[in-house]
Amino acid sequence: SFKADRSWQVRAVKEELCRRLDGLPPVAQRLLLGDRCLQDAEKIGDLFPRGTSSGKLALIKAAAEAAAIRDIEDGRAELEDMSEEIRGNRDIVLAAVRVDGMALEAASEELKRDREVVLAAVRESGAALRYASSEVQADKEVVTAAVRQYGQAFQYATEDLRGDWDVGMEAMRKNWKALSFATEKLLGDREFMLEALRETRNPEVFRYIAEGLRSDKSFFLESVKDHPLTFAYAASKLQFDRNVVLELVKVNGRAVGFASDEVKKDVAVMTAATKTAPDAANWAWNYSCYKL
Repeated sequence: SFKADRSWQVRAVKEELCRRLDGLPPVAQRLLLGDRCLQDAEKIGDLFPRGTSSGKLALIKAAAEAAAIRDIEDGRAELEDMSEEIRGNRDIVLAAVRVDGMALEAASEELKRDREVVLAAVRESGAALRYASSEVQADKEVVTAAVRQYGQAFQYATEDLRGDWDVGMEAMRKNWKALSFATEKLLGDREFMLEALRETRNPEVFRYIAEGLRSDKSFFLESVKDHPLTFAYAASKLQFDRNVVLELVKVNGRAVGFASDEVKKDVAVMTAATKTAPDAANWAWNYSCYKL
């Protein structure tokens, strides 16, 4: 016996028993009050009347579960090699995905729909999101956790979440190439793409911009402030438009490097470019006939 505060949850009692009973893991313990199996989140104070100084709970050791969990945690066994019954055991699967998130593939279909199980899996390996049910792939918190661990997990999210600003930004921060899985709507959001450029300082994120933005002069007037190479991803009609290029080089002269060769020959354009970037001529020469 030992003292437990009334504010403790059943989980805390199991952890204390783990320390006292030679490392018997909480998931291998079943605590009963009468004939009712207690849930981990229940509070001790709610189980016994106020003023009660002591109470008894029965402990059942789930020996088979404990052995399976220890084998998994020690690397002696893998979930995929275990029986169907074990692969449907929530506690064992939770232990397995915390060791290797990709073990979710071997879990039962029911557990692939279990939000807590999938969340544990993707926190260990974001790619495990591919094995989650479609319902869980639509859960913003789960998907966010997955892309924070592995940006490319963005591809396994539902279409709605692949068009979500917050999720898309998290995926991009982990791996900017994850934007290849974003929806056209998100890639056509000028503020999102400008923020992606500022976050990464990498103009290559613009390789994924929607076609509509490629012809948006005001969009590139803003983007070249951060990096002239973004103009390389503009529609050719902008790169061949003298007036557009003239406006751009007044913001960042180096953008002239990605204008058409014909526009680069324009004296007024090159003069304006040199005023904002003394090395504009080098950019014009080095990126002559530049193709992506």
